[in-house]
Amino acid sequence: MVGIMEWLRKNTRKTLLGQLLIGENLISESQLARAIEQQRKTGQRLGDVIAEWDLLSKKQMASVLRKQRNLRFITSIVTALLGPIPAHVSAAAAPMAR
Repeated sequence: MVGIMEWLRKNTRKTLLGQLLIGENLISESQLARAIEQQRKTGQRLGDVIAEWDLLSKKQMASVLRKQRNLRFITSIVTALLGPIPAHVSAAAAPMAR
């Protein structure tokens, strides 16, 4: 159980759009860096910047956004189900006060 929670903590960053795009080899690190800089300047969403620059097809972007949504959904479910368990287990393992 602790292994699952640790995995979730380590992999939460991998649900960021830029990390998914790099992981799928759809954009390069330098393209992501430039897109993030543009995002900071304009306030646009990262996906909108990337689409505006025609770095991906609409189909590719839709696929990555669907994957991101699914990963975040799964992560939230697992966190909601397993998050309270360690506190309960540690409370049960604590010695009883006499």
